[in-house]
Amino acid sequence: MIISIALLGFGASGTFIALAQRWLVERYPAAFATSAALFGMTAVASFAIAERLPFNALEIIWDPRQLGWLAANYALLILPFFFGATCVGLAFCRHPGQIGRAYAFDLAGAGIGALGIVGLLFLVFPSTALRFVAALAFAAAAFAAFGMVHHRCSQRAALGWQRRSLQYRYRRPGWPPSRICRSIRASA
Repeated sequence: MIISIALLGFGASGTFIALAQRWLVERYPAAFATSAALFGMTAVASFAIAERLPFNALEIIWDPRQLGWLAANYALLILPFFFGATCVGLAFCRHPGQIGRAYAFDLAGAGIGALGIVGLLFLVFPSTALRFVAALAFAAAAFAAFGMVHHRCSQRAALGWQRRSLQYRYRRPGWPPSRICRSIRASA
């Protein structure tokens, strides 16, 4: 199921980029940073919401309502893949002469990430590991905002938006403790 979810998210992202390529490439820094931040948000939120859906795969044969819950699971879980693939696709569109290099870094990052998450799962619960992945996505969004946005006021606006979204996300009950919010405020 997860492979089909990932492929559906990547395919939807490719369609989105194909339809809005000119508009997205013109706004590449903001689009890339926003996609990375939305990946971080949806990686945690989609999983948390999908976990609470009353889907039971064993009942799918005799309970037609389970097909609706399956569709809801798919709709939620494709979101992180959609936003992650949008980042990769935007990099390809923005730098067409360096697709091989960008793809090599994508594959190397995926390999390092796969090994890293396996090691991390020996140390922490999966929900905590997912928050770590989200934190890396927010770091990528911040890096993109500071590294690619040329105007000082745009940098401040991007960082402020990311900080506010993190504060909102992490102040909700059951999300990471307040020490994360303090470290975010201190870094801004």
